[in-house]
Amino acid sequence: MTETILAEGYSGVLLVLDEVSLFMKNRDENQRTDDEKTLVVLSNRLAKIHNLPVWTVCAAQQAIESKNGRQETLSPTTD
Repeated sequence: MTETILAEGYSGVLLVLDEVSLFMKNRDENQRTDDEKTLVVLSNRLAKIHNLPVWTVCAAQQAIESKNGRQETLSPTTD
């Protein structure tokens, strides 16, 4: 993938992932680890080796658990 990005002349990558919480919910631990490794390798090759920026934006509409154990929502709704 990195070679293709460079060959096409791009000056960076913007990766937008929508509904990440729903996608990750259906992945097992090995798949999650592989997904993270893929993003790390892409970021490392472009940012550190080729000095090109990589931006990652993730959207999750589902409630997620914060570090203190409370349920937090990324996009709160009002009734």
